[in-house]
Amino acid sequence: MQSLLMDNAHVELNDARRHLKFNGIVSIDETQQASRSRSLRIQGSCELNGRDANFEITAAPLATASHDKPYHFTFTERSSGSRLMGRGFLLKPFDFDIFDSAFDGAGADLKDLYLLTGITFVNTGNYRGARSQFAGGKAACTRQA
Repeated sequence: MQSLLMDNAHVELNDARRHLKFNGIVSIDETQQASRSRSLRIQGSCELNGRDANFEITAAPLATASHDKPYHFTFTERSSGSRLMGRGFLLKPFDFDIFDSAFDGAGADLKDLYLLTGITFVNTGNYRGARSQFAGGKAACTRQA
């Protein structure tokens, strides 16, 4: 595969195990851009778990993915007054059950991150600088302010 391009595809997903319901428009662009090196860029706007959301994921081209090494990515997500920015990697490319990810977040209430992640957090009121780590099915979260 030399490049991947998908513009404004309608996607519906109901993942009961991860507590995610997604209905929206997704675009994928893995073509070379004049101002930057080639990368995989996935963007979307959707209804995620009943709330409006936007996201962007950037990663190396899929052709570079190998079962011998982790596949790195960065992401941003926005919904319900919360914003997440993070990075991580799939330990085994194309196996979404085994990943390591860390994000920083800010918003009106840490519990609203459920809408973005499918993971239940505590009710905190306004927060910024929250950090979470996910690895091997376990999560840890700290709140800095």
